[in-house]
Amino acid sequence: MVHQAGINRILVRAFLRNLLGRTDYREQHEFFRRWSYSESAVPTLPTPRSPLESEALTYSDINEHLTTLYMLTVEMNLRSVLELGTRDGFSTLAFLEAAKGIGGKVVSVDINPCETAKASVKKAGLEPYWTFTLGNDLEIPWSSSVDHLFIDTLHTYEQTVAELKRFEPFVRPGGVITLHDSISFDGVRKAVDEYVAGRTDLRAYRYFNSRGLDVILKRR
Repeated sequence: MVHQAGINRILVRAFLRNLLGRTDYREQHEFFRRWSYSESAVPTLPTPRSPLESEALTYSDINEHLTTLYMLTVEMNLRSVLELGTRDGFSTLAFLEAAKGIGGKVVSVDINPCETAKASVKKAGLEPYWTFTLGNDLEIPWSSSVDHLFIDTLHTYEQTVAELKRFEPFVRPGGVITLHDSISFDGVRKAVDEYVAGRTDLRAYRYFNSRGLDVILKRR
């Protein structure tokens, strides 16, 4: 005869396999809150007050970094943002909300039309702060100073090195470079480590959660 506790463990494991495949962080959070030994130890998730908070509370490969990207942009007054890689527009919304608050502008570049991102930006009313460029970021013309360079593209070593070499010189002293997927892709991590080595004006920090985020501060 199977003990009830054993049955419960089997049921929980089956439910978790189903639950963790879903995309709503709030649903996962509620499950763990109900099954925790002390419900008071797990706070109730807040109601989103903005598109940024909504995306930060919804599971994606970057949701845990969105507030960091927003915070860096606002607190360091990084008004000129160049986003390489847009996809569904999660990071785009974080940068655009920051731009709205500090009077900035975001330029996003992607080889795909990113219709989902465009729809999200339009729904959030953030179009006035955004310019989307369809094309290969290594081929488009660029000559403007950048305060915040964000890289989330092909994730190969060669591509990342090429993007850093091309756009890092445009990042002003006091600016920031952020790169997503530095943990899940060895090429990104290797490219960053090699690029900052020996550079006294660049200092890199690495977040290990949510597929990794590298933050490179360009010192004055």
